[in-house]
Amino acid sequence: MVTHLNWIDLEGSRWNYGAKSGDFGLLNNYAGVGIITEQSGLDFTFDGLWAKKWATGIESNSTDSLFGVLEGYNDGLLVWITATSLNGSYEYYSAQSGSIDELKLKLKLGFGNFFLVDDISLNAGTSVPEPTLFVLLGMALLGLSFSRRKNA
Repeated sequence: MVTHLNWIDLEGSRWNYGAKSGDFGLLNNYAGVGIITEQSGLDFTFDGLWAKKWATGIESNSTDSLFGVLEGYNDGLLVWITATSLNGSYEYYSAQSGSIDELKLKLKLGFGNFFLVDDISLNAGTSVPEPTLFVLLGMALLGLSFSRRKNA
């Protein structure tokens, strides 16, 4: 996966704001939008992630939330969207159906820019054929079988 987020040590460095598990996580440091894409350009599925507000203590239970959305795109078209509310404790955002080629976590303007993502689960490289391709292939096979019967 190619990510436009920074991979950082969340536990053993000066950025000690806590990881959901392990030591490392992703920091969004780019004006409210975190983007993840597949390096090879293939589609993938989103199977879930944990996220929280940056610069809050480990599981601080801060009630000051950052509101936004988690979005999945394919070929520039929105496939699914789910609302987010990030505070000082990690929140889980569950799997969404549909193959995507771009995952975006966007915070609404005016609510700050920085958030952490940990334990992200993606199923990379799931190239999903177009349904019309199957229809055309089926029609071609059906036509071929009829033409064989007619010639026999």
